[in-house]
Amino acid sequence: MTFISEFFADGATIRFGGRTTGAEVLEAKRKFFGHKFEKNPVYVLCDFTHVEKLEVSADDIERIVSQDLRAAHKNPALAEVIIAPEPHQFGLARMWEQQVTDERPHTHVTKTREGAIQWLKEQDITVGG
Repeated sequence: MTFISEFFADGATIRFGGRTTGAEVLEAKRKFFGHKFEKNPVYVLCDFTHVEKLEVSADDIERIVSQDLRAAHKNPALAEVIIAPEPHQFGLARMWEQQVTDERPHTHVTKTREGAIQWLKEQDITVGG
């Protein structure tokens, strides 16, 4: 498996690495949405910093978007930030963001962890808190 999920009381960090496929991103998000949190999750941080090869197609993006939108009604205020340092990753993440933003307006794509943490702070969210 090319992802590691770290769950907290109110959110999670998902770190992807190595060769990562669209199916693995879909599975990681499925596990997030299915996790039994202590309270409603307020954030998910998806980190693609250590991905060496990202194999995600436009069809994969559609499946991920569909899954996210199905879960949106359960977590309407969920903040999701994606760290995508490479141009290909960033472009795919922005494609996802543009398709979910109407129903999930609390999304952000950045190239650095610092940018992700700062954006979450602006949403009054502390990672791991």
